[in-house]
Amino acid sequence: MSIKVKLQIYLIFLASLLMLLSVVIQDLSLGKIWFYLNSNSLVGIQSFAEEISESYRYGSFFYELIIMLLNANLFFFSGIFSIMISLSLFMFLDS
Repeated sequence: MSIKVKLQIYLIFLASLLMLLSVVIQDLSLGKIWFYLNSNSLVGIQSFAEEISESYRYGSFFYELIIMLLNANLFFFSGIFSIMISLSLFMFLDS
């Protein structure tokens, strides 16, 4: 088995483990962690997103996207990121 295939299997296994953890631990979101680390910068990002939502045509879409990312479970988000890395390895690396 090539290294690429082994790495993809490990990444898919990691993604499934992270997604199972997201079901068990539902309180852990990116916004909560950011709030506990530095709440002032989180308020600044929210203010920036509100300014963009008022001044641009598709600003409300950007604002909703930021809020959705901040509310997303950290383990679920990490699992999706792991799957995307595995997909990019499959598409862009030669065997």
